[in-house]
Parts: sequence; C-alpha cells; structure tokens
Amino acid sequence: MFEAFIQYLSGVLDLPDDQVRFISLLLMGYPLALVLRHILHPSWTSLHVRHLFSSLSGLTIATLCYGWQVLVLVGGVAVGYIILLVAPPQTV
Repeated sequence: MFEAFIQYLSGVLDLPDDQVRFISLLLMGYPLALVLRHILHPSWTSLHVRHLFSSLSGLTIATLCYGWQVLVLVGGVAVGYIILLVAPPQTV
C-alpha cells in the first residue's frame, strides 16, 4: 500500500521513488513528534512508554525507507550493545 502510494506520488511529482519516499517519511516525523510531545507528555507518561513509542516509530520509518536492509542496522546496534555488556569496563 505504501509502495503503491509512493509510486503514484512519484509519477505525479516527476521525481525518483527514493526522493519521494525520503521526503514523505521525513514529513511523517512531524505528526509523530507532536504525539510524543503532547499526548505522551513526560508528566503523565512513563519513560518506558515514551522509549517504546520512539523505538517502534523509528524502526517503522526506517523499514519503510530502507526495506529489510534495516536488519543490518538493528544487527549492528545489537552487536555493539552486547559488546558493551560483555566487555570489561577497562577495555571499553
């Protein structure tokens, strides 16, 4: 559904698909920021809920932008986190 919308919009605007996808996802970040700022305000929402919302929305945007190549990004972050947990503090 998203891919068909991007292709249609790309044809209308006469721009490449990747540029239309990037700009549309960039613009999608503004409503998400408003949700985080006003609906999930820190005074009445826990930190875990805000982190979960930010992580899920970020992964969704990255998946829509890069496809399944986002797994490379997630894998790199996971490896770095595991190294920080396992390695002695003097080494890290």
